[in-house]
Amino acid sequence: MNAPVAPVRLQPDFAQRPIPEAFLQALAQRFGAQCSTALAVREQHGRDEGAIQAPPPAAVVFAESTQDVQDALKLADQHAVPVIPYGAGSSLEGHLLAVEGGISLDLSRMNRILSVNAEDLTVTVQPGITRKQLNDAIKDTGFFFPIDPGADASIGGMTATRASGHELLLEVIPPKDTLAPDDRGEAVLRAIRHFYDLGLKPEWWKVGTMARENWEALDALVNERDPWCRGAVILGLSQPVEQLVQGFAQARAPVVKGFMIGRSVWAGPALQWLRNELDDAALRDAVAANFRALIAGWDASRVDARQDTTEGAAA
Repeated sequence: MNAPVAPVRLQPDFAQRPIPEAFLQALAQRFGAQCSTALAVREQHGRDEGAIQAPPPAAVVFAESTQDVQDALKLADQHAVPVIPYGAGSSLEGHLLAVEGGISLDLSRMNRILSVNAEDLTVTVQPGITRKQLNDAIKDTGFFFPIDPGADASIGGMTATRASGHELLLEVIPPKDTLAPDDRGEAVLRAIRHFYDLGLKPEWWKVGTMARENWEALDALVNERDPWCRGAVILGLSQPVEQLVQGFAQARAPVVKGFMIGRSVWAGPALQWLRNELDDAALRDAVAANFRALIAGWDASRVDARQDTTEGAAA
């Protein structure tokens, strides 16, 4: 029989920063009734649907315009106070908890639709609008917003937490006329470094073939700037299959996870088919042969990559 053991709670310790009184006074002066320090309001904005509990924020600001957001952030920056955006409070991730103190910036009153563009299937909204509000507003257009995370979440919050399950893939293709004659991926590396400097951190990078040393440099850059990045995939840029297979052999760094190639597989055979140089069966065979060649080249490069890893560990 097991002896009784006190339950162990996975509750982290929080160390909230002190909030300058001058900051709270400045908030009250700027926002008036749009700023609340009432405990009930702060507690409401200091929890989500997750299991982790944290102390509430020091104040809640109800933004009603872009200018409100700008002014709140400006004051917070002047006093080095954390700011936590708040939508509907329906998430589980804990991102809206005041783990270091600060204020909650409630965006629920910014719930207007700014424009509906039926031609390109887009709608521009403020961050506080919820998915149900959005669908009610656009139902007369024949369109709807299909993503349902299980709660009437705000669009801003859904975007912030990637509630749709989508991931950002950023494709980097420098213009050919800007590349040095001997460029083997250096321009791509510069562009990705610049994107990181701007604060962009996609889940995936999609780039063309590069020299081995540049793949290794990209691997180091991703590990340094965004260790949560899923990796990089290789795009074809209409290169012949033989060149792509040679490029695979250079891409042995761990950051390389696969390839997303289309035209290199089917464009050549399709052009021959359109010229009546291939019949339907020959078209299928040619496309299949190109795809099999890519798979074989990729598999061979992964074997080489594992060998490199093993040899490196042994050394």
